[in-house]
Amino acid sequence: MSSISKKVSPLVKTQLPDFVREDAPLFQKFVEGYYEFLEQGNNVIEVTRSLESYQDIDTSVDKYIEYIKRELLPSFPKTLTADQKLLVKRAKDFYRSRGSEKSYQLLFRALYNEDITIYDPGVNILRASDGRWVQENSIRVGDPRAGNTDGLLGQSITGINSGATAKVERIIQTNESGFLVKEMFLSNVKGTFEDLERVKNSGNTVNATIYNITGPLVTVNLVNRGAGYNLGDSVTYNSPVALTPGSGIVTSTTDLSAVQITMANGGSGYFANTPITVTANSSSSGAGAAAYIQSLKNTETIALNLEKISLLKDVPLNVTGSTSNSLSNTAFAVLGGNTATLNANLAQANCFSTFNAALTFANVTMGTINAIYQTSFGSNYNPAPSVTALNEVISELEIDDGAGGLKGQNAVFTIQYKPGSIRTVSVAEAGSGFNKYELLTVNNNDRTPTANATGTASITGLRSYDGKYIDTKGFLSWNNRLQDNFFYQVYSYVIRSNNMVRKYRQFVKDLVHPAGTKLFGEVSNKSVINQTTVASSNVTTTSSAVVNFDSTALKFDATTTKFDAI
Repeated sequence: MSSISKKVSPLVKTQLPDFVREDAPLFQKFVEGYYEFLEQGNNVIEVTRSLESYQDIDTSVDKYIEYIKRELLPSFPKTLTADQKLLVKRAKDFYRSRGSEKSYQLLFRALYNEDITIYDPGVNILRASDGRWVQENSIRVGDPRAGNTDGLLGQSITGINSGATAKVERIIQTNESGFLVKEMFLSNVKGTFEDLERVKNSGNTVNATIYNITGPLVTVNLVNRGAGYNLGDSVTYNSPVALTPGSGIVTSTTDLSAVQITMANGGSGYFANTPITVTANSSSSGAGAAAYIQSLKNTETIALNLEKISLLKDVPLNVTGSTSNSLSNTAFAVLGGNTATLNANLAQANCFSTFNAALTFANVTMGTINAIYQTSFGSNYNPAPSVTALNEVISELEIDDGAGGLKGQNAVFTIQYKPGSIRTVSVAEAGSGFNKYELLTVNNNDRTPTANATGTASITGLRSYDGKYIDTKGFLSWNNRLQDNFFYQVYSYVIRSNNMVRKYRQFVKDLVHPAGTKLFGEVSNKSVINQTTVASSNVTTTSSAVVNFDSTALKFDATTTKFDAI
């Protein structure tokens, strides 16, 4: 269809007879000027010839937009904050979405340039067995053999050894002890995956190994059971490499595990800062107890050879043909094929050397043990261990102590059990980032223990999280309400706006309100409440105060809203 020309004046000369154009040229110009006048804006020809463009919202002039809006959006008010052209263009979309939350948002943007929210009181109605319980399962993988493990998101995976299958719903990435680990949360799990097996996608373009070196705790393997714990104590599991600590409970204790060493007789002939030997009974697995001599009394100083000549027990003293100690091959370090590591003097000595030249003498202080210091109480000592203090240097001299014993081996100790060693613990919070080769500590949250327990982490790449409710639906004495068939019902809704409900009630009901539902309005104190709105009252609100309005009455729910009558 050809477009209609908006100009008539150019056609005048073709419509006049030849004699008129020849004899009355001024008349022709007069007629052309008349039509040019009619073609000007808002005159009859311009208007009639532009009706097609006036009907197009994109090309229509402003004075006609109101008429188009009145035809397409008759219930909308004349005054709008929105672009009226844009609103008219979206009228079809608006009518298609009537009754939906988006239609309410569009209406309030058009009316007040405001973003609103819709609250459904029906979601907070108490219903029996309405709680939603979920339990997540995951595998932790590392060492991608092929492809990028991020490509497994949304895909089905298969365990190469176990044949187990699952779908990967989401992936969380962590860096643990220098290892990049990705935890894959699964759905539709069939079968049981295995630690250290490889998993692959359906096309075998991505595969990775289920990783059990680092991760959350499964159990704690106690190495040192500590002392001073009580049944039921809350404990925290810490490790230098852990990303977040774990926690648990002491589930059982024993009083026949950790031991305390007490000195009964300090003996004589001992050096300070030398270790005390704790030997477990052959029928026990005890280990870890340690102590040393802290200080001495009744001291004496002696000159003592500190060399061990037993290292030269197989070296011959006579060297055939040797008449001088200047011969290098006569040194004890090489004679007889000796391979022992010797001090400098003894290594250079030979059969021609004197004892003073070959041996190293030093003044040493020895005495009676005055105090010991126990660095660890150990664990699993049942039956009790034996404890000895042996000064090998002095005891070899077999010096009589005057009481029927020998110096350097005559100290006497007693053993007492330290109560409250942990037998078993539970894991409540698994933590993250533990390394199964790193020692962890068991810290008591309820009391200061005599000695902290330690252990190693038992870790698996397979994890089944504790089930949980994802919301409070169905919970008694919580935030759910009994149905009242007025506000708390499935057919009511609340518009949360900064405007009073009386301002928009009619527009909402005419344009978007679904039949059979009940409208409420909620106004926060961000909106200005006119003094004339609430007559003869002072209104005091806080930032959390809320004012609820329905179609018939004013209702104040917030406890922080206060009305003082004048």
